[in-house]
Amino acid sequence: MNQHSTKINIARESAGDTDDSAPSSSSESDQPPERSAKLETDQPSGDVDQAGETALTVNAAAGLDGRLDTQWVRDRLQELLAHIDASVHRIAVMLVDDDQMSRLHEAHRGKSETTDVLTFQTSVAGDPIEADIAVSVDEAARRAPRLDHTIEREVLLYTLHGILHCAGFDDRTEEQSRAMHAEEDRILEAIGVGATFERDLSGHDDVRASVSRDRGSAP
Repeated sequence: MNQHSTKINIARESAGDTDDSAPSSSSESDQPPERSAKLETDQPSGDVDQAGETALTVNAAAGLDGRLDTQWVRDRLQELLAHIDASVHRIAVMLVDDDQMSRLHEAHRGKSETTDVLTFQTSVAGDPIEADIAVSVDEAARRAPRLDHTIEREVLLYTLHGILHCAGFDDRTEEQSRAMHAEEDRILEAIGVGATFERDLSGHDDVRASVSRDRGSAP
C-alpha cells in the first residue's frame, strides 16, 4: 500500500449538513493505509485519557454529539486497550457523518461512497500503535437496529476493528476475516460487552452488560 503523509482535515459542520438518507456502505472491508497523518478538526481535541503510555480521544463532529453516548464509547475503548496484543501509544477517534466519511473515502481510497470505518496509522510497523480512526455514526445507526443493539456498541466494534488492523490483523481473505472477528469477540467478551459482529453469538441483551457470555441463551 502507498504511504500517506498529507494531513486529513475534517471540518466541523452544522447539524443540518448531516445526511441520514445517504446510501449504506459497501460490504467490502476497507484496508487501512500503512501510514498517514492524523485527523484534525478546527476545534480542540477534547479530553485525553492517560493509562500508562496510552492517550485516547473520542470526538464527535458537530451535529453528532447528541446522537450517541460518546463517554460510554470512550470508557469501553479505554477498557479494551488493555486486551490488545500490541503496545498502543495513541488512538484518536473522530465520529463523522456520511458526508464527511464519503469525502475521506474518496480522498484516500478513491471510492465515492460512505463506509463504516477508515483507519489511518501514523506509527510505523514495530513501534507502539498510533492511529487516527474515522467512524461513521450514520452507518452505525443504520446497522445497529437490524442487529438489535445500540449505536454505541456498533461504533465500538468499528473502532476496535480499526485498532486491530494496526495490530497486524487483516480481513482480505475468509480465513483472515474469521481470525480478526474472533479477536474482536475475544476482546469484547473480556470487557463484558459480548460478541457484536455476529450478534446471534452473544448472550448479552444490553450493551452495558458486564456478566459472562451465556452461549446457550438467545440475544
